Amino acid sequence: MNNARVRYMCHVGALTVFCAAIPVLFSPAMADDVKAGAVKAGAVKAKTSEAPAAADGKMPDMCAGHENPAKQITSCTDFLDKNPKSAEAYNNRGFAFARINSTKEAIADFGLAVKFDPKFALAYNNLGIALRVSGRNDEAIKEFTKAIEIDPKYVTARVGRGISLMVKRDFDAAGKDFDEAIKIDPKFGAAYRNKGSMLVQQQRFAEAINYFNQALIQDISDADAYNNRGIAYEALRNYGVAIMNYKLALKYNPQLATAKTGLERLGAKP
Repeated sequence: MNNARVRYMCHVGALTVFCAAIPVLFSPAMADDVKAGAVKAGAVKAKTSEAPAAADGKMPDMCAGHENPAKQITSCTDFLDKNPKSAEAYNNRGFAFARINSTKEAIADFGLAVKFDPKFALAYNNLGIALRVSGRNDEAIKEFTKAIEIDPKYVTARVGRGISLMVKRDFDAAGKDFDEAIKIDPKFGAAYRNKGSMLVQQQRFAEAINYFNQALIQDISDADAYNNRGIAYEALRNYGVAIMNYKLALKYNPQLATAKTGLERLGAKP
């Protein structure tokens, strides 16, 4: 099977933290290969596993990916009518459902993907993300763990599990996952960014800045890293540098609400 036909899912979720008694929102985000059709949150390459071949031939390109999620869902559904055990098609349809925030349907499809291919690490990872989006972090951690058991070097799943652990404020376990991801792939920017986000929650702002710097070395256009670095500088009362970082975040993501809020809070214009 061509791994490029398997769709990646990623989600940028907002998490409330408190920096220097200022309630702020920031986005600890994991990332997948944007070339595979993920919502962009940083460009990295994720490990995948092979899904079983289709019973009735090649999966349609539209099911493999389409800019219109509704058309992708229709294509995958038609294919699944003839190939009801295609783990790849369930995963791809689940990804399409996730793109339109139909999380319940996405969870169901990712669950069917791993049912028909219990070694499908990517589908376990996607299931973990969808469960976390639904606030079901304990279940998400179990699915990320299954992905890691299948592929111990699957850095995206390690970061995903780290985020869920971070949400639960299990910082020791989360930090170990982020550190292991960095060890496996020192160029995986999402691991640095999320380790920095965790340190912000612990009010270890100077350390956090170092990790955001590393994330930006890997991807100079990482808007979330600029935003989160701005939060850290703001907490340290280095307001000029905080403003600069919020503006850089908006340069690369003009819709990033938390960066706009940061500028407003500091009395600066975008």
